[in-house]
Amino acid sequence: MLAALLVVFAVSTLTMIHIQLDLSKAHEQRGAVDTKRAFYVAEAGLAEAYYGVVTGRSGNVGTEDEPARFANGIFWTTAKEEGLGRVTLTSTGMCGAGRATLALVIERTSRSVASLGFFGDHWLVMEADATVDSYDSSEGRYALPILPVGGPLPDGARVGSNQDLTIGQGCKVLGDARPGPAGILVRDGSAVVAGSTSPYELSNEMPPIEVPTFENLGAIATTLLRPIGTIAAGEKAYDTIRVTTGTTLTIKGPARVVVSDLVVDALGQLVFDTTNGPIELYVTDWLAWLPGSLVSTSSQDPRSVSILVTASVVKDQDRNGTPDLPVILGASGSLHGTLYAPQAGVSLPSTLQVFGAVGAKYLLVKAGAKLHFDTSLLEASEEEGALPRLVGWRLVELPNVPVVKLRYDALRSLLQQGVDVKLGSTAHFDIGVLDTP
Repeated sequence: MLAALLVVFAVSTLTMIHIQLDLSKAHEQRGAVDTKRAFYVAEAGLAEAYYGVVTGRSGNVGTEDEPARFANGIFWTTAKEEGLGRVTLTSTGMCGAGRATLALVIERTSRSVASLGFFGDHWLVMEADATVDSYDSSEGRYALPILPVGGPLPDGARVGSNQDLTIGQGCKVLGDARPGPAGILVRDGSAVVAGSTSPYELSNEMPPIEVPTFENLGAIATTLLRPIGTIAAGEKAYDTIRVTTGTTLTIKGPARVVVSDLVVDALGQLVFDTTNGPIELYVTDWLAWLPGSLVSTSSQDPRSVSILVTASVVKDQDRNGTPDLPVILGASGSLHGTLYAPQAGVSLPSTLQVFGAVGAKYLLVKAGAKLHFDTSLLEASEEEGALPRLVGWRLVELPNVPVVKLRYDALRSLLQQGVDVKLGSTAHFDIGVLDTP
């Protein structure tokens, strides 16, 4: 009898141990399954946030207090602006006892020529003491950058070429200065470049300009008898627009204007008024802002004024036998906008400050010129229709919040409490960005 009892006890003990092992194994497998499901739920949260960014929303979906639902789990996603068009999306997914947090960095980078900054297709030359820095018009007006002593310099500017790039004595490029794939960078020993100087891997495309066709209204010129002229909003074309000495011409947006010759004489003033909308100005033959002329823009947004020059040939010689280049920029003042002349050379004088970007076949930055690249141009516009580019992906530490610390199914708990858990597609924040702590 005693022997039988010992056998029964031993068998019972072994059975209990086996059951405990099975339960532990099942619990471990269930935990692994829940963790994998939570990973996939977090991935779904990133996908939902990415879709939100693409469609113009903030990228924030749900919150830790009011998470969104996906299948048998819940998630919430936060979006943090990192600058220069980059956004970090962080998604926490929960399913059963599983928890996972993933982060995705995307870049809403424009592929336009303006995103290249100050760019010369064949070459770009900066003469002595020229400066190119950067600012972000979406955050306010331009402010002179602070140059720390012994610390890293600001590096948001963009200067480049598809071929050679020359930076002269005393020049400052507070950002990248990059030659073309087969080009060379010639830099004076006293010049400062804060960013990358590595060549582009591929040549940057300089697409042709498609000039629209509008009703031609002939020629327009201001005179001392009518010293203030206006081109009203709308779509129109002219043979010649001339702003004579001592007069002012204002182009009011929204407008798309095509002109063969645009000439602003000394002491004449050209004003781009974009209060009611942007201005696109197409110049097909000759753009001449002669020395002593004045140019100004009403908006700080570089996308509000676009000057597109298709001219490519030298004009007839003037009375002194000097050939007139297709683009002459001798004006004073400030231009907040973009200038694109893919078939012409452009010389930027020290008298004209450009806040935005310039692209040309040949680009010469004159001695002492001060140019300011607007980093808001790095962000793709809605018209471009380009999808944000994936920069990086990684697993991150779980957030230290109460809902994550629950060791049971959070979705079931919320439903038992009568909480209406929204689907991810209806839990987007359309306005604003919630920064992660």
